[in-house]
Amino acid sequence: MPALALKLLDHGDFPLVRLDATDWRPAHGVALIDDLETLIEHGQPFVLIIKNGAGGNRKRTEDDKARMLWFKANNQRLATCCRGIFTVLTAPAQQPKAEKQTAGLSAAMGLRFQVFADAEEAEAQARRALDRA
Repeated sequence: MPALALKLLDHGDFPLVRLDATDWRPAHGVALIDDLETLIEHGQPFVLIIKNGAGGNRKRTEDDKARMLWFKANNQRLATCCRGIFTVLTAPAQQPKAEKQTAGLSAAMGLRFQVFADAEEAEAQARRALDRA
């Protein structure tokens, strides 16, 4: 695969694209949108795996709102190549809330959002989703 000019996402194991959101900062939202636009333009199926991406109880920012508006406006374009957005949460206490949120996102956006307790399971499910593509 040719190198893509991604700012935030790691595509070294494409079609698995990874984001470690442990040190997420509000300014990363614009970079994420730019990277997703690049992946859409690339046109090849992929799955985004986000480590520690639930956001916890932090206060929502304008960047979060802008990112969600982009997802809402571009969900059909993204769905042409994105086979899922999988979040890996290793903190069991965060799982139920995150699962409820991802179910709502999946229904609202028509994209497959899912939460996993470990990276290996997320990767295995991501590969299955790509095989069905």
